Amino acid sequence: MSPVWSPPAGSAVEDQPNVAEPRAAARCFTKRRLLLLAAIIAVVAAVAFVAMSRWRTAAAPPQAATPVVLNVHSLGYLEPKTEVIRLAAPSTFGEQGRLERLLVAEGDPVAVGSVVAVLDNFNRRSASVAEAEARVAVEVSKLAQIKAGAKPGDLAAQRAMISRAKAVLSQAEVDLHRSERLLSTKAVPQAEVDAANLKVESAREELSHAESTLESLAEVRTVDVDQQERQIAAAKASLAMARAELETTEVRSPIDGQVLKVCIRPGERVNEDGIVELGDTSEMYAVAEVYEADLPRIKLGQPATVRLFTGGAEPLQGEVAEIGMIVAKKDVLANDPVADTDARVVEVRVKLEHEAARTVQRLSNARVEVTIDVAEPSSSQLSNKN
Repeated sequence: MSPVWSPPAGSAVEDQPNVAEPRAAARCFTKRRLLLLAAIIAVVAAVAFVAMSRWRTAAAPPQAATPVVLNVHSLGYLEPKTEVIRLAAPSTFGEQGRLERLLVAEGDPVAVGSVVAVLDNFNRRSASVAEAEARVAVEVSKLAQIKAGAKPGDLAAQRAMISRAKAVLSQAEVDLHRSERLLSTKAVPQAEVDAANLKVESAREELSHAESTLESLAEVRTVDVDQQERQIAAAKASLAMARAELETTEVRSPIDGQVLKVCIRPGERVNEDGIVELGDTSEMYAVAEVYEADLPRIKLGQPATVRLFTGGAEPLQGEVAEIGMIVAKKDVLANDPVADTDARVVEVRVKLEHEAARTVQRLSNARVEVTIDVAEPSSSQLSNKN
């Protein structure tokens, strides 16, 4: 039994010819050919694209992978340009004085050489200076007296004694001549002539002594002048010593800067902690403790970013100004309990920009985080910097 239905014999459908079937078969064949042609074109295009990609990959030179440059990150602290100076009292051969007066307060500016504090032995040393000055004045006056010679009154008195001695000698010579004439006439004995001769010799000796005394009074000896000049030199040396000891009672500032901290107050004894702490805060630096393994990548002039350890403030900009020459242990430690506290580091000082330094002038010794940009600057950056 055939599943295809056929019309009954003798019907009108069997007699008509089927024209639609050849047309449908033709359209189906044409569609298949088009699909096959499209598939072939797609395959050829895919093969050509793959071949071209492989050719370009083989022709292009291999490019090296760009290395990732990591910045140097470290902990550090802020400090002034001159670092923090702990000003102590001058050495006084083991004598520990007491602070008498404090002439500055925290935050005050100080100039180099200005007096910051005065110790309690200032008055005693001042009296020693005054005594030494008076001694020098006395020795100088003695030298002037030696150079001036004898007093005019003494010279006049001595000249009067010479005149008297001459008069005595003249009278003795007259008496001697008279006795000699009388002796020739046998009017006087020889003894009287001898006595007159003795008076003449005595008068001559008196005159010679008076003249020698006058010459001694009027003479200024070089040896006396030299001796007195040595006395003056010794007195001046004592004065210099007294002034030097007086300077040890005054504590002066060695720099132009600012008082950061007052360590002791008037009435307290000076010890090894010092009196005040000073620093030149016109320029501020961040001291970064860089690991010694990262040191070869650090160069002068590299930009750096400084952030306060506590956060909350804007990052500070600066550049590497100094690279230390000593490897030591870390001083600034993080809060991490497992951090490497025995790491070997080198101190690198980063100079902050002027505006950034003004914002942290009162934050000396504050902990910071320092990030140094160790990437090589481009040519455009170098030209802009120049």
